[in-house]
Amino acid sequence: MQRGNLIVIFTCLLVIVAILVINKETPPPEPINMVSYFSYPDQNNNLFSTNNLNGKITIADFFFTKCVGICPRMNEYMKKLNNHYKDTPNIQFLSISVDPENDTKSVINDYIQNQELEYKNWFFLQSEKESISKLLEKGFLLSGDGLPAQHSTKFILINSNAEILGYYEPSNSNEFNQLISDATYLLNKL
Repeated sequence: MQRGNLIVIFTCLLVIVAILVINKETPPPEPINMVSYFSYPDQNNNLFSTNNLNGKITIADFFFTKCVGICPRMNEYMKKLNNHYKDTPNIQFLSISVDPENDTKSVINDYIQNQELEYKNWFFLQSEKESISKLLEKGFLLSGDGLPAQHSTKFILINSNAEILGYYEPSNSNEFNQLISDATYLLNKL
């Protein structure tokens, strides 16, 4: 009888430990880089700067409006994230144009409307090419060569201290789900 009780107790302990291990939140990676200072106008002609990253979780990407390949798919993934976090005030989305010669304010606003990307917490920024290249290379540690066509397709997770925590390929379901997990963890810690 005692041996049976020990087996039951041991089994219960194993189940409890397994539950604790499965439910343990895994924190996101350590910061990779501080986003260097920038200040660019958004689609509403309001200045959006590095200061706007503080106190919020940000998911950023780079795009251009004439892109017919990956950019529309990236927008769909960003829309999924926006809808996933629709009632979450401490998250924002940032898309920075890498084609300032063509992506004027009016072109970007037409693009937002045509692609159905109108969200109150999704900001589309533009600046001159030299500034964008510098921001890509120094601020986001991405290549600024071959713009606009060779821009990064990664989503960048930025914590509430304007630090980059990771790069995620949205078309890879494991990476996309990891992005959601990491962003949710950070939101829960705010």
